[in-house]
Amino acid sequence: MGIKMKTPEARAGATGAVFKAGNFAKSTTLAQFEATQDRHGRVCKALGYALALDNPEGWCSLSYVAHTRLTEAERVMLAFQSMRILSPRWRQRVFEAAQWGLHHEA
Repeated sequence: MGIKMKTPEARAGATGAVFKAGNFAKSTTLAQFEATQDRHGRVCKALGYALALDNPEGWCSLSYVAHTRLTEAERVMLAFQSMRILSPRWRQRVFEAAQWGLHHEA
């Protein structure tokens, strides 16, 4: 059995949203989302440049931007998902290059 809430304030509180009579204020989740848009947007822009330039400088710039703009958890998940889409052969080569600085011919 659920509890019936009749007022808009009560309904908004039940979902975690913030409500002010006659005006909807931003919820904490929306405010957090908007704060991350800038830093995520910058990483996306850097990725676009790296893909378009396709040179070492572009990829190093992406690395710098991602390091400064993403949290460690975001970088971990980005790396994890990137490694998952590689073939086992390339996955091993990328791991070795990142871990020990080894360079293999393609």
